Amino acid sequence: MGVHVKKLSSLLALLVGIAAVAPAHAAASTPNTINAAFGAYDFDKTGGRQSVDYRLEYEWGLSLIPLIDHDWTSLDQWVQVHPVVGFEGNGDFMTYFNGGLGADVPLGSKFVFSWDEALGLYGHGDSRQSLGSPFEMRSQLELGYNFDNSMRLSAYISHLSNVDTGDKNPGAEIAGAYLHVPVSWLAH
Repeated sequence: MGVHVKKLSSLLALLVGIAAVAPAHAAASTPNTINAAFGAYDFDKTGGRQSVDYRLEYEWGLSLIPLIDHDWTSLDQWVQVHPVVGFEGNGDFMTYFNGGLGADVPLGSKFVFSWDEALGLYGHGDSRQSLGSPFEMRSQLELGYNFDNSMRLSAYISHLSNVDTGDKNPGAEIAGAYLHVPVSWLAH
């Protein structure tokens, strides 16, 4: 498990570094969004393990940083941390129900870098290889473009793993695209 902690620490250091030099401030109010994604599951594997990946998520616009400590409110202009819950599946009937946190760092006025961590329940369905545990963690990096209407289109790459809690830990790599749509659009 030490290797995973080192990887997460390295990603956190990268996130803090980007936040320190980000030229634009995060929006004062980020909308709640419904996030839909489509991608390639196990895109890096051979032997028939590849499959279509799809996701549907709900992301709260509320940033948790000011709620942790009021003195940290000024950090919210550089990075925002949002709760996310969702469902992921693939063409082999894999299911993954998860919840976690996403950190958004603005890169200029239109682009945003996101780092998400989620924990959840995993079922391998008809896929040829189990990931070794019903409990899996998903780590994800995303680079997106914010439109003037508060929609975001982004590319993502993620890793699904049991973090060495099972007998085996083959992991899965997923890449694709997200569309983040403000919930207010759906309410009309």
